[in-house]
Amino acid sequence: MDADVHHPKPIFGGQGVYRVRRARADETVFTRRRLVDVMQELMKFTLLLRDRLDYLVDRYRERKESAKELSRRVNQRAI
Repeated sequence: MDADVHHPKPIFGGQGVYRVRRARADETVFTRRRLVDVMQELMKFTLLLRDRLDYLVDRYRERKESAKELSRRVNQRAI
């Protein structure tokens, strides 16, 4: 057998189980810390953009003029 295929000790026996549990616990801690980081960044982003609502909700397709409206606005005789 290849050395890569044969394991002299069971992977999930004795110390192996501890290592797997420890790896999962470390992954869980990392995931929670990352989640907190993402939520903090979202909060900062929200606070920075709070007063810019008019700019953020202004969409080109909603204010796009028709050709007739544009012609009427550009060709007006008096302001």
